[in-house]
Amino acid sequence: EEEEEEEEEEEPEPEPEPQEEEEEEEGLGNDTASEKNAPPVAGNAASLRPTTYMNADDDPDGWGGSGDEAEGIGDEAGVERRSEGAAASPTRTERRETTEREASDATEKTTPRKKPRRVFDGSGACLFLKRWAWKREAKSDEERFDLPYEHEMSVRTGSTVPMGFDADDGDSSTKTVSFAFEQARFDDARNAGADGGFASTVWDSAIVLAKFIEKHQEKFRGLRVVELGAGCGLVSVALLHAGAARVVATDLPANTKLLRNNVSRNAPSGKDEGHAWDVKALSWGKDANEALGDEPFDLVIATDCMYVAESACLLADTLEALVGDSARLKKTSRAPFGAPVLFAYGRNRQAESAFEQALRNAGRAVTFVASDVPDEELDELYQCSDVRVVRYRAEASA
Repeated sequence: EEEEEEEEEEEPEPEPEPQEEEEEEEGLGNDTASEKNAPPVAGNAASLRPTTYMNADDDPDGWGGSGDEAEGIGDEAGVERRSEGAAASPTRTERRETTEREASDATEKTTPRKKPRRVFDGSGACLFLKRWAWKREAKSDEERFDLPYEHEMSVRTGSTVPMGFDADDGDSSTKTVSFAFEQARFDDARNAGADGGFASTVWDSAIVLAKFIEKHQEKFRGLRVVELGAGCGLVSVALLHAGAARVVATDLPANTKLLRNNVSRNAPSGKDEGHAWDVKALSWGKDANEALGDEPFDLVIATDCMYVAESACLLADTLEALVGDSARLKKTSRAPFGAPVLFAYGRNRQAESAFEQALRNAGRAVTFVASDVPDEELDELYQCSDVRVVRYRAEASA
């Protein structure tokens, strides 16, 4: 017995197997067990065909399989069991449509689009910027010379306010009248071309004065008005729509054709040339009244006539010739605000000081007293710091 115990003690213990091999065997055993305990495959047909594995592009959702399961091949009950608790996977057609749509979106993002032309009209801006939105000097040459200038005027048609007084708000019915004035370049045949023609465009001062007339249109009703340097005719047309009894638009001979076309096209219906209005060529000077047939006028109006210093004295002579008789005879003026002369001009005013000096000439029979039109009398929108509106009272010199 003692010998048997010694043999048992001397018998070596078995060496332990490597741990890695055991882990591999255990993993293999687990895979086998998983396969045995796995739920039945979607269908018998799928289990009879070789498995085709999908790449990442074909299997964006990463749930694996040959793709047949997603198309409903096999046991429908199996598909329902697989879908429980999760959304159904997209079909091949759905995945293809999604891919095409994403590619199309990517193409649209990378393809440069032509930006629409943006035109600043002042909408949504402060009043200061709105006042600069309509100004003409910043416009392109096409807008200033080639395209027609479009203008709107609100005409009070039903007012019974006596001539010379402003209508209160709501006093009369109104209608909006739209105008279109043709413009021309220096070398345009419509303006006599190189034979003395000049650029005719609607300038800021004409717009400001036309809107002033629109605001106070009752004050111009029944008046006889002559416009000097009428250009495209905007102010003369505004006077006709305001209710002036007669308007004579004058300019240099080379511009009368364009001027006549514009006044004729935009004059109110029923106000005909030769009666309600006329276009006449006029050179400034002391004989201006005689050149216009000694026709009496209540108001002399002009825009942008201060840019040639050499013409300043002639312009002053013209004013004296047209309104001097009324001043000397101390006739009551029917002109708005008691001023028979109304001017507006912009930054091109190189002749301003020479003109004012000519008006103060001691040899004149008429004294002209200038005063600026206050901003509150101008249209709230159509006014700007570089356009001056001046009215002149005329008095007989002592």
